[in-house]
Amino acid sequence: MSTVQSTPFGAGVCEQCGSVFPLKYRNSVSRTCSRICYDLFRTAPVIDRFFQFVGRKQPSGCIPWTGATANFGYGAFNVGGKVHQAHRLSYQFFVGEPGELCVLHRCDNPPCVNPDHLFVGTHDDNMADKFDKGRNCYGDANGSRRHPESRHRGETSPVAVLSDDDARRIHEQSHRFGRTQVSLAEEYGVSQSLVSLVVRAEGRYVWLNP
Repeated sequence: MSTVQSTPFGAGVCEQCGSVFPLKYRNSVSRTCSRICYDLFRTAPVIDRFFQFVGRKQPSGCIPWTGATANFGYGAFNVGGKVHQAHRLSYQFFVGEPGELCVLHRCDNPPCVNPDHLFVGTHDDNMADKFDKGRNCYGDANGSRRHPESRHRGETSPVAVLSDDDARRIHEQSHRFGRTQVSLAEEYGVSQSLVSLVVRAEGRYVWLNP
């Protein structure tokens, strides 16, 4: 299974050249690193951009996605401002339009975009496939426990608006110094509901639990 390096917090990955670049503002979103890349990105065919993030075929037959990833390690690719699963696009490009069907992996390797390793099925087929492959398990047998690297937590999450250090400070200031969630939300420029998740160490901030 190919390991995709996480993007540093406060940085972006250029969708044209693939380079990592600093964002002007920590919570801003930018798809390219320069005006030149932006112009190329706008005019390049989708299939050409897609192939920029397709890795070399591995001995297992898997072809890894080397671009951005979403939760559980599935490849993510932006088309027209909407993020699509890379393996689903691969099936669409090389096999056919899956319509409302799910696109599943025979190899059980989320970043793989080899169309020979993909097949379509209903939602029930997808659930049955998960169960058969032991991914619908609880406790230590769950896939997120067995492969924690596949889950984006804290500042590695693609939707993170707080660094890990900020989250630790918010958690500490609430529990040790009695700061209110509203005052912390105002100080860090985030919503009170997000501060509540951090304070309670829930959701993607469960790692704050001692």
